[in-house]
Amino acid sequence: MAADLIAWLYNTISAGVVGGVAANATYEAIKFYLGKSFGKLENSVREDNRAKFNDLIELALEQNEKLQQQLEELKSGKPANHQSITGSISTGNITSTNGSVHVGHSINK
Repeated sequence: MAADLIAWLYNTISAGVVGGVAANATYEAIKFYLGKSFGKLENSVREDNRAKFNDLIELALEQNEKLQQQLEELKSGKPANHQSITGSISTGNITSTNGSVHVGHSINK
């Protein structure tokens, strides 16, 4: 299994948890890709239970090769060849298209 991917996911989710809010687009994209399983993973990070986190994410990645590919692309920082991600977050909306990210509302002068 991709130990470096799992470590990256744990650290990225941990940074979002410690920050108290979804601090960045990467955190939100991980949340989007993991869907319903994100809550369990986030709870294991909050509980500082890395073994539980590893078990949960390994199972998810083994069952869904596309998920692993999406997360690997996200980790690499390269623009992924996929549809735009749009999701609601606590401070507004976030939209990602071809690697471009627009957060919040436009400010017109």
